[in-house]
Amino acid sequence: MPDLDAIVIGSGAGGLAAGTALANAGQRVLLLEQYPTPGGFSRSLDLGGFVFSPGVHYIGELGPGDALRPLLEGLGLGGRVAFRELDRDGYDRLRIGAEEVRMPARRARLRDRLSEHFPHEADGIRRYLETSQVVADGLRSEGWTDCACERPSLPRRTGAVVRYGGLTYAHFLNHFVDDPVLRAMLSVRAGDHGMGPARCPAAMHLAVEDHYINGAWYPVGGARSLSGALVAALREAGGALSCDVPVRRILCGGGRAVGVELTSGEQIMAPIVVSNTDPVVTWTRLLDPADAPRRPVSRARRLAMSCSALSLYCAVDIDPRALGLTSGNLWYSATPDVDATWRIPELDDLAGLGTLPGLFVAATTLKDPELRTDGLHTIEAIGFVSRRAFARWPELCDAECSADYEAYVARLRDVMRRTLEEVVPGLTEHIVFEALHTPLDVANYAGTTDGAIYGSEKTLRNLGPFSFPIVTSIPGLFQCGASTVAPGIFGVVNSGLRAAQAALGCERRDVLRDGAPLETLPCSERDAATHAAVTADAS
Repeated sequence: MPDLDAIVIGSGAGGLAAGTALANAGQRVLLLEQYPTPGGFSRSLDLGGFVFSPGVHYIGELGPGDALRPLLEGLGLGGRVAFRELDRDGYDRLRIGAEEVRMPARRARLRDRLSEHFPHEADGIRRYLETSQVVADGLRSEGWTDCACERPSLPRRTGAVVRYGGLTYAHFLNHFVDDPVLRAMLSVRAGDHGMGPARCPAAMHLAVEDHYINGAWYPVGGARSLSGALVAALREAGGALSCDVPVRRILCGGGRAVGVELTSGEQIMAPIVVSNTDPVVTWTRLLDPADAPRRPVSRARRLAMSCSALSLYCAVDIDPRALGLTSGNLWYSATPDVDATWRIPELDDLAGLGTLPGLFVAATTLKDPELRTDGLHTIEAIGFVSRRAFARWPELCDAECSADYEAYVARLRDVMRRTLEEVVPGLTEHIVFEALHTPLDVANYAGTTDGAIYGSEKTLRNLGPFSFPIVTSIPGLFQCGASTVAPGIFGVVNSGLRAAQAALGCERRDVLRDGAPLETLPCSERDAATHAAVTADAS
């Protein structure tokens, strides 16, 4: 594509959203992806003839009137991808030891459900949910997702945001409830952002909980359907995508970004460059030191990245419902000490563990029955770890180090199997296929520093107006992705739209089209009775 207006580096959902938005506005856009297939964390993996989606397990705010729905429609995804709703009576299941509560859609139903299980905490539950809503509304309305400038002024904040947002989530809970099991259930979904309750800012945890408060959806066909729809929308708008084309560096001239140089040596010029790589890659690897301002480079070098994942991908020859699984996700902590899960990433060696203290389990073929029609089902079990336990291997192993690495992986596979059996007794004897992916695999297919799954670690200094800015101090260079606005599909899509707006100096309506309505389907057939009952009750 000669005479380009914009180049986007990286084809995760944020980069695809930025490229599509720019193309919608009439810009000639080229999106460059270093891997053979696009998608970043929004891709699916083909393993042993089975499809797994490591980075997309559920998406919120897709109902009528919700915030994400019009963004995806405006990007042109209507008619290209459908989303199936998870069980409205339990899109998340919270299990602490042997005690379990299902998370229903709608705040009022959640209040009633929790109060039924913990009647002695009913008043605290009510106050917790009311205050959570006030904080979440304050974060939305007062600019905490508008991190466009390099040095933004602090947004005007509500009293609730001032009072609670900067507290740790554990400290926030202290104001409302005492029961240790209830506290654990309200904390166990920390895996949605990657920090335990003892360290996570309340603002982060409450914003994520609010994202799912009205229910959750899963893309029909898995994550690849979402990234594929974005690619199709990009191309229809006139943009182009080139895969297996690594970028060596961002070119600067005259004090601004002017294009990129590929590892082949070819240079491609454009006045707008959007980097969808993480800040460590952007500022310490892609920019020449002579072109990179000291402040963001110094910050990127000190940046703590989020946790990574140890993922056991399985296929089983039994209907998981027979063992108690549903289309809803299962969040598990062996004890009320949820922070034990987040002490695991601090370990240098994981192989000596008997089991993990916490686990996330999803039966993807129950979320989307169309994934398999042969009676087999796919399961994804995730533990949260860090790159440090794999420090002896700089990257995915070649033949020289593979025996040592594979032996270590085999021991970790046993740890994951034992944990999965503890969570879903009887499941492991039905496994007909399994593959274990480590942070090295994550870094390989997603291209993130240390295999981080949520970009930067979500401390208060990396949230909202304090996160990495979309508008950088280099004219013509913009950033998007999980280290800017927020992690998750909503966060990165929003960041890509804001990058396009900032690059063009325009309004959001200028980068969105009048698209077809997004198709959302009710939960799978076997959950239909529950879905109908809950919907009737909510209405």
